[in-house]
Amino acid sequence: MEYRDDIGSRVLHSYQVTNKGPWRVSSLVVSIEWPFQVGNDKPQGKWLLYLDEKPVVETLDSWECHLPDNEVNPLGLPRRPGLAEPPLEALMTQPSNHTRTKRDTE
Repeated sequence: MEYRDDIGSRVLHSYQVTNKGPWRVSSLVVSIEWPFQVGNDKPQGKWLLYLDEKPVVETLDSWECHLPDNEVNPLGLPRRPGLAEPPLEALMTQPSNHTRTKRDTE
């Protein structure tokens, strides 16, 4: 793999946390875990979900996302030159009609 799009289709996850109680929350931790790879007979597994950018956290206060650096683009893959990716806002508002091409099954 040379570029980020070689891994597969881009997926956008959006989560919303709401407090409907009568009091403000003084602290909050949201932990999201997912499988990065599945094992195979090679030293590196097959990528399932590849985090290519640090997540963006939008809040009313100044909060941020904390995660180990080696979880963001661990292979150091660059964006493909000349490839126009849609802005994140477009991915959030329009369903994708992209079909994924089957790759080798190793």
